[in-house]
Amino acid sequence: MSQWKAVCRTEPCEICGYTKWCSRSGDVVRCMKVSEPPPGWRIVKRCRDRGVVFGPLDRNRRPPHSARPKERPRITPPDWAAMYSRFTKNLRPGRLAMLAGQLGVCESSLLDLGVGWDGHAYTFPMRAAGGAIIGIRRRFPDGRKRAVKGSRNGLFLPNNRPDEGMLFIAEGESDTAALLDLGVTVIGRPGCGQCIDFCLDLVSGRDVVIVADNDRPGREGAESLRDALLSKAGTVKIIFPGPPFNDIREEVRSGLTRDVLLQRVAEAPCQRPPSIVSPPLSLRHRWYAPERTRKR
Repeated sequence: MSQWKAVCRTEPCEICGYTKWCSRSGDVVRCMKVSEPPPGWRIVKRCRDRGVVFGPLDRNRRPPHSARPKERPRITPPDWAAMYSRFTKNLRPGRLAMLAGQLGVCESSLLDLGVGWDGHAYTFPMRAAGGAIIGIRRRFPDGRKRAVKGSRNGLFLPNNRPDEGMLFIAEGESDTAALLDLGVTVIGRPGCGQCIDFCLDLVSGRDVVIVADNDRPGREGAESLRDALLSKAGTVKIIFPGPPFNDIREEVRSGLTRDVLLQRVAEAPCQRPPSIVSPPLSLRHRWYAPERTRKR
């Protein structure tokens, strides 16, 4: 009993079931919480520090653990591709027209984002930067938003988007659809502070325009995204809806045109990646050597 091993979460005390303070050595257990032997155990020694050493009554058969940890069941991830296909087939033309009229966007833009219907809510696939579906957002007719259980936050990526040219980044599936109506290349984030890593994979060398909501979370989220994208993008600009609108979808619904949007982009402040400042040419090749002393 000279080498005592402390109990832990995976191997708790066999007397009290606690995961701290107690220890064991061979077939005996030193318990710090129980003073009387439980069934199947006997007292070997009472220690001065309040601990009690217990040993099994039958040395050939050790009592089972009183608090053996349970194994967590393995959860199989959903088949997102099959779920997406099923939801898109459930969408009827009348229900699609109802959503387009509610949001004030074109049906073609919603279809470009992969809209579907699960029987209770509209569905939009959320994708990784490579296009793989990693989750599905649910949008209920009353405007509430949820995600299918097991979903990861991803981007709203339209079909057949070009991989070059100016890229707009919107917030939410409805703003993304509104910008698609204006004929610009756009991707959407599920929230103002999410999916920055996926955006980084899509902006290499491109001119990026972040379309933010006109509120405090939208401005702060846009600034955080801008600071992150400056490491890879060519240029980054942030634009906001004109007053009194809070998001770009409301302004598009009220008559915003593509020309007015592009004019606003042209007038927005431009941020470029920080460049390394080179030393002046006169100092670039200068070297210093100790002066030679002349012999007299």
